Amino acid sequence: MRVGVRWTRVLGALFVLSLGVNVFLSGWVASSLWYRFPPRPEGMVERIASRLSAGDAKILRSAFADVERDRMRGPASHERVVAALRAEPFDPEALNKALADEFAGFEAFGQTLRSALVQAAEQMSPEGRMKLAEEQGRPPFPPPP
Repeated sequence: MRVGVRWTRVLGALFVLSLGVNVFLSGWVASSLWYRFPPRPEGMVERIASRLSAGDAKILRSAFADVERDRMRGPASHERVVAALRAEPFDPEALNKALADEFAGFEAFGQTLRSALVQAAEQMSPEGRMKLAEEQGRPPFPPPP
């Protein structure tokens, strides 16, 4: 007795398996793109400003005007970290300096954000500060999956 292979069953199973793998990979790529890019500070400022009175929104925008400048320091210092990691021969001191510069940029950006928030809150109305407090209670972007 000869047992034959039923190609329709094999092809059907392969199709279902392929479909499942494609759906999984599509979801993985989409979630990676979604969570890779945190919102830019000016986008957050505009979102908050849209909930404020005209006067408070103007104060908030004015206080955060210089934040973008300090945010742009990060990519340049990160490129130096990557270059130091790829360098042949490897120079640990160059990597250490590049990392120190990158973390100093993060610290400077954090200080700029803190200063802008304090400056805005100092000048805003009590109602505007309450709305600002509500926004501070929310995460800046959804948690990763």
